[in-house]
Amino acid sequence: MGNSEEWLSINGVINGLDSLETAAFLLDRNESTKWKWIAIAIHHSLYTFCVSSLELGNPSQVLIQGHVSDADKNCFMKKGNDTKWKKSKIQKVGSGSGYVIRWEYTDDEPPKYIKKEGRKQKKEKLIGFWTALARIQDQEFWMGRHYNISAVSLTEEEWQNITWLTNQVRNDLIHFVPKTLLIHIGDIKRASLDAIRIIEFLCFESNAIYSIQDNWQIRTEKAIRSIRNNIQE
Repeated sequence: MGNSEEWLSINGVINGLDSLETAAFLLDRNESTKWKWIAIAIHHSLYTFCVSSLELGNPSQVLIQGHVSDADKNCFMKKGNDTKWKKSKIQKVGSGSGYVIRWEYTDDEPPKYIKKEGRKQKKEKLIGFWTALARIQDQEFWMGRHYNISAVSLTEEEWQNITWLTNQVRNDLIHFVPKTLLIHIGDIKRASLDAIRIIEFLCFESNAIYSIQDNWQIRTEKAIRSIRNNIQE
C-alpha cells in the first residue's frame, strides 16, 4: 500500500469526529467568518454521526433507491410475536422538511417485489439529513432493531434550532446565492449546542456507534468539551 502519509484513511465515525474537531479548532480564530465554517462543520458532524448510528455494521441500512423524501413512507415491519404488519407514516415537524416516523398496525400486506427483465435497477444513494434525523428518533424500528440501542428525543426548541441551522445556515452557505447575508452569531451558538447535545447522546448513550479506533470517544469528548466551553463563555 505504500507510505501511509500518501493516503487519506477515513471511516464514518472518524469523518464525523474530524468535523467536530475542526469546529473546535476554528473557535480560536478571531474573524467572525469562522462561524460559517463552525456551523457547517457541526452540522456535518451531526449528519455523519446520525448515519453511523444507523449503519450498525451494514452500510446498506443507510442506502435507499428512489427519492430521499419517500424513504420512510409506507414501509412495513413486524416485531416479536406480532401477527399483523405495522406500516409507517411520517409526521411533519414544524414548517420545514423535518419529520418523525410513526408505526401503526395495518391490514395491508407488503407489496410483492416482481423483478422485471430488462429494467435497469435504480442506483442506491445515502439517506438524506432529515431521514437520518428521523430514524435516530425511531425506537420502534430503526433504533429498536437491537435490544440495547436507544433512540434520541428532541425538544420543540431543539427541532426549531436544528431546522434553522440546516436551512438558514448550512444550506444557504453551501449553496450561496450572491447577496449580503446576515446571521446572528448568538443563534449559531444556540443551534450548535443543540446539535452537540444530540451528537453526545449518539456517541455516549445510544450504544449505536462503535469504531475500531480505541481513542475515538476520548477525542470526541475532548472536542465537545472544548466547543461547549468556548461557546458558553
